[in-house]
Amino acid sequence: LVREDTYFISDVDLSRFQDRGSMYSAPFGVMCMPLRPHAMSDKVMVFGGKIAGAMLRAYTDLIYHPSKELDFLNAPETFLVKLAKVKKVPFARVPYTWLPYWTVTHMHGEMAGLDRPMLCFRGLKPIHFREPFSPCIDAATLARIARLEPDAPFRAEV
Repeated sequence: LVREDTYFISDVDLSRFQDRGSMYSAPFGVMCMPLRPHAMSDKVMVFGGKIAGAMLRAYTDLIYHPSKELDFLNAPETFLVKLAKVKKVPFARVPYTWLPYWTVTHMHGEMAGLDRPMLCFRGLKPIHFREPFSPCIDAATLARIARLEPDAPFRAEV
């Protein structure tokens, strides 16, 4: 399950997700920045085939599931972890490198002095390359990705 503002920066090795009865997610946070290892990310999740049907009904469960444990939770991520617990679905947080993505947005180019939209890797700053807090993308990989976007301006200021 992938959110629409997610951009994969390398391939995902699906053979790492062996348990067809489990749910997987990377830690909450942004690559290169401090991660919250005990929280899950709702941007990319992998559901094993045996539990996918149960977990992909999350919106229906939000409204109709009888468990009081699902009431009054403060975030979608919290709800999904609690739903997995209520449904007895094993959940594992996997290393960020297993689900290597970045949250992106297309922005008006005027902000960067351009006459066309640009792809923005949200939250990425040059210091993150020099002093990463967690697994990080390197400037060469970012340049390769930028070349995949036909109109992407790119300056490696690291």
